[in-house]
Amino acid sequence: MRYFLINEGTPFEIRASLSAYGVCIPLPPLASLPFPVCRHPDMLMAQIFGRIFVHREFREGQTILEKLGVPFLCSEKAVGALYPNDVSLNCFSVGDMLFAKENAVSDEVLSWAKENGKTVANVKQGYAKCSTVIAGGRIASADRGIVKAAQSANIPALLLPPQPIGIEVYDTGFLGGASLMLDESTLGFFGNVETYPSYAELKAFFAEVGVKIVSLSERPLFDYGGAVTLAI
Repeated sequence: MRYFLINEGTPFEIRASLSAYGVCIPLPPLASLPFPVCRHPDMLMAQIFGRIFVHREFREGQTILEKLGVPFLCSEKAVGALYPNDVSLNCFSVGDMLFAKENAVSDEVLSWAKENGKTVANVKQGYAKCSTVIAGGRIASADRGIVKAAQSANIPALLLPPQPIGIEVYDTGFLGGASLMLDESTLGFFGNVETYPSYAELKAFFAEVGVKIVSLSERPLFDYGGAVTLAI
């Protein structure tokens, strides 16, 4: 069974599209984070080298994982409303590489990576996970630092031109926050990805490794903070 831990504000039509691939479980907000990112999955949890990390103070999220029987580790770093105290779990892993802003990321995440012989790519972008589309062992991002770090580690990376992505409150969101893996070979987007100016390049890049991209609604692309995808 596949579960998607999603932003509780995700629209019905997107949830309906997701239901073809698995079960949606909305995550409640974390009060110590500001709206709207207080309910963004990529701010609440991280999936790093096969292990889930969750904020110690996010007890509601821990309860959801416990009910699903999913092991997790807690991040002890205090969460704050102001950057960089909000990004301790906004990181990602590809291959043997952890991408994170090293002086802001959770100490538990760093320890887990180093204990397992992984390499840390220290990037300037604190919102590393938000900024990055990840599928098939490769990435796409408009952040030059993340793309350069990936390419230096021989991880295929596509540099995208900056484009506005919908989000509440802020001027623009991130494409990574508008995406999630639906299954091993399907990358989904919150909105109509075919309207994205670099759609053809994005589609071709991931098609090289057998990953197709699909739209989950006809709305404009919107950053809901991605999702935590669990296959149990």
